[in-house]
Amino acid sequence: MLAVLLKNTIKGFELQAVGYNKYAAEAVGINIRKNMLDVMLIAGAVAGLGAALYITGNSPHKVTVLSAFEGMGTNGLGVALIAGSSPVGCIFSGLLFGGLLYGGQALQYEVGALTEIINITIGTIVFFVAIIQGVPRLLEKCGGRRKSHAE
Repeated sequence: MLAVLLKNTIKGFELQAVGYNKYAAEAVGINIRKNMLDVMLIAGAVAGLGAALYITGNSPHKVTVLSAFEGMGTNGLGVALIAGSSPVGCIFSGLLFGGLLYGGQALQYEVGALTEIINITIGTIVFFVAIIQGVPRLLEKCGGRRKSHAE
């Protein structure tokens, strides 16, 4: 649904334009403040919906049980990074994270492996994805400066 909103509507175009370059969006007449507020409202609604679905999936609904799942937001950041902030990619990236987390729990139960192994695996995946996305930008900046000095 969000992918359709972002790709096929005028509102989605405005939101993307503000996200890519707010100064260029402002130059063409897009209301920056309104679109930033809209993005925050949409993100909050999606996060609230996700939390509500997560809580309804746990049968006891006790705070003590749910407090064991702290840090789910940081997993969400890793999922978004791996997905390249694509709504459709987040589904597959979330399945990867879920498989690693729950598979790691089964691995710990069956074999007695440490849970840190799964955390290291997830951290390594996120690290290499960040490098893959960050190094070209760094090289582009360094290469751009060299060209300007050569002229």
